[in-house]
Amino acid sequence: MQAASESAWTNEGMVFDNDTKKSFQRGSATKVQPIDDDDTPASTIGGYFEVVNRERLSNDVTNVGVAAALVGGFALEYLNNKNGTVVYVMACMAVHGCTCAALVSALIYRTVNKLADKDVHPWVKRHQMLLHTPIAKFGMGTVCYLGIVILNSWRLLAHTQWAQIAALAIGVGSMCSVFVTVFILARDTPAVPNDCH
Repeated sequence: MQAASESAWTNEGMVFDNDTKKSFQRGSATKVQPIDDDDTPASTIGGYFEVVNRERLSNDVTNVGVAAALVGGFALEYLNNKNGTVVYVMACMAVHGCTCAALVSALIYRTVNKLADKDVHPWVKRHQMLLHTPIAKFGMGTVCYLGIVILNSWRLLAHTQWAQIAALAIGVGSMCSVFVTVFILARDTPAVPNDCH
């Protein structure tokens, strides 16, 4: 490699090519493209350090909004008195939580879409709490919906004990997988970039 494009080696055995802006393992042909734009600042969104730009932020809120609207529609079916008070309250929480998540996501998307590219990162820094709202509401609504399914299946299968137990095990296992996933992701966050602010 020429002196003009000399690479800098890190302690982890990684090399960074100053010309191509790519890093790769010493002795390996596998290259990893780091940050697309060196001028794009990094910040935190939902606990993760990310490159903040319009596309990533829009994708994030859109994905949450669509999933929340879907789960909220499923939960709406249980919003009646036939299933008991507990299920009704949980359905109410699920519908409100998911609908709120979808609406907040849509409003954030609309606002970010109007911002100039240079204004996206300052806006994110000013609205950290707001950016956590959609996923928090969606999480609450989804957990309530899973609880509704568990309680409803237990009631409907009361005359068939083996099916009742099987449905309970499947439901509890599904809910536990959600908590385990959240726990793993919370403990395995990316390292803080040097330019994070």
